Amino acid sequence: MITEHNNIKEWKTKILESVRHGFLENIKAEVQDRVGIWRNSGDAMPFLRNNNESVLVNEGVLSFCIILNNEKILYSVWLQAGEVRIGFKVPLSLLQMNKDVLEKKLSTLYDGKPCQRVFRDKGSVFFDWLFTDSFADFDRMERSFIEVISQKYEKPTTTLIWNRIYDILTHIFIASANIIIESNGYSVSPGFIGKTKKYVMEISGDINLFCKHVQEQNILIVSNDRMLTSDGISRSIVRIEYPDNLNPENDFKNNDSLWKIERIQSQQY
Repeated sequence: MITEHNNIKEWKTKILESVRHGFLENIKAEVQDRVGIWRNSGDAMPFLRNNNESVLVNEGVLSFCIILNNEKILYSVWLQAGEVRIGFKVPLSLLQMNKDVLEKKLSTLYDGKPCQRVFRDKGSVFFDWLFTDSFADFDRMERSFIEVISQKYEKPTTTLIWNRIYDILTHIFIASANIIIESNGYSVSPGFIGKTKKYVMEISGDINLFCKHVQEQNILIVSNDRMLTSDGISRSIVRIEYPDNLNPENDFKNNDSLWKIERIQSQQY
C-alpha cells in the first residue's frame, strides 16, 4: 500500500511540477512579452515569483497567488485520477463594481459556458472548472501513471496531459486577471497594470527611433501624429499612457543626435 501511495505521489509530482515550471517560468517571459500585462513598479501587479506559490504537488495541488489592492487572488490546480479542477478565489472587495456582471464574465471566461462551480464563502467567491473527459479521463491518466512509474515514455500521454493543464490554466489566469484588474479602475496596457496618466509630447528628430525606444520600455503609445510649426519645422505629437507614480520627463532623456523632447505635459484626451 505504501509503495502504491508513493507511486501515485510520484505521478502527481511529475504532472504538476511540469505545469508549475512551464507556467511560472514562461508566464514571466513568453506570455508577458506577448500579451504585455506586467510591470513591476508602483501600484502594478507584481511578477509571479516562486515565493507566490503554495505547492503540494505530491498531493495533487498546485496553487499560487497574485496581489491587487492588497488583496490576494488565489489560483489552484487540483489533480486526481480521472479529474482535473482548475479555478481561482477572488475577494468580494475586488468585485464591488457591477458585481453580478463581473461574476458572469468570470464564470464564463474559459469557453463561454458557465463554470461547474461558483461558491461564496467568508468574503470571497470561488470559480471552478472541472475536467473529467478527453485529456483528463481515467484511462488516459492510467496510461500516464504507467509511463511515469516505468519511466518508459513511448507515447506522449504524460506530456499531453500537463500541456493541456498548462494551456487551460494560462487562459483562465490571463482572462480573469484582466477582468478583475480593469474592473478596479486599473489600466491594462503593454507592460503595465496600474493607475496611469496620459501625456502629450512634442518630439523633434527621428520619431521612429523615439517610438521604438518608448515601446522598449513597455509604454503604450496611444497616437503619433505629424505637425508643422509656424516656421515650417516638422514635429511629431505623441500621446502616451504612463504610470501615474512615475515621471516620463525623468525616464525619457533626450538623445540630441537622434531626437529631442520639445514639450511634455499631462493632458486629458
